[in-house]
Amino acid sequence: MKITISKIPGIFPSGYSEQLYVDTRSVRSGIDSFVNETAKRVQIVDDPAYRKRKIQSVIYDKYTIKFITTESVDIDMLNYAGEVIITLDNGEQHLAEFIEVPTFEKLGQSEFREYTVTYRDLYSKKTINHLVYSSVTNPTYYTLIKYNGGTHYTQLYPEFGLSEWDLTSNKDNYNEQVSSESAYKTIKATFYILTTGVPNFIKELNYDNLALTYMQVSSVKYYPLETPMVDVEETEMEGVSTVNITIKYEQILNYPLA
Repeated sequence: MKITISKIPGIFPSGYSEQLYVDTRSVRSGIDSFVNETAKRVQIVDDPAYRKRKIQSVIYDKYTIKFITTESVDIDMLNYAGEVIITLDNGEQHLAEFIEVPTFEKLGQSEFREYTVTYRDLYSKKTINHLVYSSVTNPTYYTLIKYNGGTHYTQLYPEFGLSEWDLTSNKDNYNEQVSSESAYKTIKATFYILTTGVPNFIKELNYDNLALTYMQVSSVKYYPLETPMVDVEETEMEGVSTVNITIKYEQILNYPLA
C-alpha cells in the first residue's frame, strides 16, 4: 500500500508530495455519515405523525489501517497534509480524511510502533436529499408554491396561523377605544430547494408577479394578498437551502364599536 501526502505549505515545496509504503491492507469498517434533520417535529405527506425528519444525509465509506514502522518515519505529517491519497495494492485509490488522530502503540522495548489510522474515503461520497422534490426520484409532495418562474414542491404540511392584530383607536372623554381591528390568515410552508435556484426564486416572488402566485395545500389553492415573506435559513447542508415562505391569504376585519 502507498500513502501519498502533499499540500503542506511551509513544510513541503509547492507541488511536492511524499510517499510512504507500508505492508498492510485497508479494512472497511462501516460508514461515516453526516445527517441534517428538521429543527422540530413536522408532518409530511403519507405520514401525518409529528416526527423529526431527515433532510440530507452525506455518507462515506470508513476504513481502518494498521501498520508497523519506526519512530524515524514522521507519521504526524498525516495530520497536517492538505491531501492524503491511499493507493491499495489493487490500484484502487482513496482520498483520505482522518476521523481520528492516528494513534500508535510501542512494540516492547524496540523502536517499532504499530499505528492505527481511521479515515473516511472522500471519493466514496454519497448524498441523499430526503426532502428535495424530484419528479423522477422523489416525486411525492403535499404543498406547492406556483410563481412566475415555475413551481416548488414540499412533502411537509404547512402551518396555518394568524398575523398580529392591527388596531385603530380613538379617544372619547379621555378613554381610548378600539374602533377597528384587522388581521390576516396566514400559511407558512418550508421548501427544500437547490441553492442555485434560490436567488431567482426570491426575485420572482414580488408584487408585480402576485397575480401569478399561489400556494396549494393538497387540492386547495390560496392566493396571497401581499408579496410573500421569504426567510432563507443558514444550514450546513450541501447544495440545498431551507426556504420558508409565508403568505397572507385572507383579511379579517372587526369593528367593536359597530
